[in-house]
Amino acid sequence: MSDLKAHHKDNSFINPWDSFRKEHAKTTVSIIGKTRKEPSKVDIAAIQLLAQRPNFDLAEPSWRETRRNVGVTWIGHCTFLLQMYGATVLTDPNWNAKASSPFVFGGVKRLVPPPVAISELPKIDAVVITADRSDKLDKATIKELGNRCKYLVPLKVGSVVESCGISRENIIELDWWEEVSLGGVRFICCPAQHFSGATSMDNKSSSALWCSWAFIGVRARVYYCGSTGYRIARRGQAFLPYKEREDIPACPAFKEIGAKFGPFDLSFLPVANYTPRHMISSLHIDPMDATCLHRDLRSRQSVAHSWGTFNLGGEEDTLDSLRLLEQALMQVGVADSEFSVVHHGVTKIMY
Repeated sequence: MSDLKAHHKDNSFINPWDSFRKEHAKTTVSIIGKTRKEPSKVDIAAIQLLAQRPNFDLAEPSWRETRRNVGVTWIGHCTFLLQMYGATVLTDPNWNAKASSPFVFGGVKRLVPPPVAISELPKIDAVVITADRSDKLDKATIKELGNRCKYLVPLKVGSVVESCGISRENIIELDWWEEVSLGGVRFICCPAQHFSGATSMDNKSSSALWCSWAFIGVRARVYYCGSTGYRIARRGQAFLPYKEREDIPACPAFKEIGAKFGPFDLSFLPVANYTPRHMISSLHIDPMDATCLHRDLRSRQSVAHSWGTFNLGGEEDTLDSLRLLEQALMQVGVADSEFSVVHHGVTKIMY
């Protein structure tokens, strides 16, 4: 196993791998607005038309029979309601109508409204948060959720959640590879390549930790990643073919997660908001690298997220990520059936 504390440095946190380069981890952009691509009105209309109201009642009969099936409802962006045998989990909850973006002053508007109100959600056992970033930790959403559940967060993120009115006894902070059990499900804080809280002037370190999560149930093994980098891409390398990426160092954390806790029955991976590649490739994967994560994690099925809700990227259109995902699956040799796209509000039983 890698050094368990390699990501700790001088009371802050770093990405300890060769796959991270500070030059490709821009958290602010000085050319605000100049590279921004406006969302296609046709694409927005299409995804709004396909959105549905959730049916949370579908899950319980299914997983009570097998203890393996997972009810999956995509609220939008990184937010899923996962109904497992033993626990109902909400990931990176965000019901906000806007999100901050380095390319648009004042942020970007939500393209598809949340398909359900927070007051209409079923009983939640755990909220998991992957980073102290406004799109992952939306304070207004946390305040409305309140003290109805436990909040699982990476180190030094608990104080932000507490500032939203959440009792300290309902907040559990974990370091990478640490875990806690709730309702018969093991929640494991796993590595990712990203940032959290305030970043240093040189973009090398963060004031708070970031993470991904593994949920190990009685029979189901589920993995969730909010945002992560995997390989760097230099200027002019917007969407390199798979064969041309093999010699570029990849983040080793995902193979380690797959070896320790996989194979996973189901993984949730980001596929959008990846441009400009030469600026943010150390922080955000593109669809090609998402398919590589799918293989590293030894995932039986994966679900794409982060597309079609907030256009945070500078050069991509609303559905570009799904078009590139289709190409990536063919190049990497992953079957379409292994990497799903679900629409906003749709409740799907994953086997």
